[in-house]
Amino acid sequence: MSRRARSAPPVTRAALTSALVGTAVIAVGAFWLSFHALTDLALRSGVPREQAWVWPLIVDGVIIVSTVAVFALRGHSRVITTYPWALLLGGVVVSVVANGAHATLTETQVPDVIAVAVATVPPIALVAATHLSALLLDRTNPGAGSLSFPWPRRRPAPAAAAAKVETTPDAIAPAAQRVAKPADQRPSGRSRAMASEEQMRAWLDEQLAAGVKPTGASFAKRFGGSASTGRRRLAELKGELVDA
Repeated sequence: MSRRARSAPPVTRAALTSALVGTAVIAVGAFWLSFHALTDLALRSGVPREQAWVWPLIVDGVIIVSTVAVFALRGHSRVITTYPWALLLGGVVVSVVANGAHATLTETQVPDVIAVAVATVPPIALVAATHLSALLLDRTNPGAGSLSFPWPRRRPAPAAAAAKVETTPDAIAPAAQRVAKPADQRPSGRSRAMASEEQMRAWLDEQLAAGVKPTGASFAKRFGGSASTGRRRLAELKGELVDA
């Protein structure tokens, strides 16, 4: 960038406002004239009168949405911006050629070539606009994959959340004192987990107090072993609590 370009004064607000207002007036006038010319061309091409007004909206609508896409995709790679630019230029060419063809017509009916072109524009515009929307949507959620939406994460179930809570010695002691039984009354000859009977009873007491139904899988996850072993130990502990 040259020194002169860097030192150039910024555009004044008055100049910007005047340009924007003038652009809006030109856009409205041009759209109005183009709308009537393209509507008449659609009528002459065999489009019913009650539907002919839609054809200019399709042609000029492609120009509008592709222009918005060009500005929205500024800063992206040329591979991404090539399509909206091509769509914009294509819409401009169709609009200019159609307006020029309407100006040269002297008869009520148009040549077959023009009638075929008028009939093929709507489906082509539908496919082009849909692809453009997909392109913009894919750039709106980068890294999430094409046409993907950020769905909310599911919250863990209460039982799963309760199983992750680790009991501390301070919390185990009061519960163990309430449910503990003398050692000589415990079943003999049964396999013991690494955790003590007091810890197992305290965990079971906390689960029941929280309204959570303990399972063999949650017992095994907390103290180790298999789910079947957990179910057997739960049955033993529940039997001891009932006896208590």
